[in-house]
Amino acid sequence: MNMQSLEQMGIDSDAQQEETLRRLKEKGSPVAEALGRLLDKVRAEKENVPKAEPFVITPQMRAEAVGRQRMLDAQLGEDK
Repeated sequence: MNMQSLEQMGIDSDAQQEETLRRLKEKGSPVAEALGRLLDKVRAEKENVPKAEPFVITPQMRAEAVGRQRMLDAQLGEDK
């Protein structure tokens, strides 16, 4: 059997994965049980992914960036 990822086979949504698993079980495929366990594991990992905190640019960060940019602009002006 040619080993391909589900995405490579065009099976990317949870509904498509469930449908594929159901069809494999109906056919008595030996990979159905392993695929089911794998999909359960992937779902559990998706649910446990921590949410990222939003990145906030503070006024101090902005001032530092402006200062660096002005310094670079001044250096470029001297090089001309």
